[in-house]
Amino acid sequence: QRLHALLQRMDEVENVVDGNSKHVHELRKEARSQYNDILTAIQDSLQNSIATRELADRVEHLEQRAGM
Repeated sequence: QRLHALLQRMDEVENVVDGNSKHVHELRKEARSQYNDILTAIQDSLQNSIATRELADRVEHLEQRAGM
């Protein structure tokens, strides 16, 4: 009986571990997706910053040409 109870308990533990493994896998996928979203946002921000600097330089150049 004890052996049967131990085997049954081991099966229960194995099922819980399997369930948690799936949950951990899903959490890793979600974290990876959020990480990629953050990287994309940082890249977009950097590109916007570069474009803003380029526009400011062009405006400054035009103002100099216009004698302002």
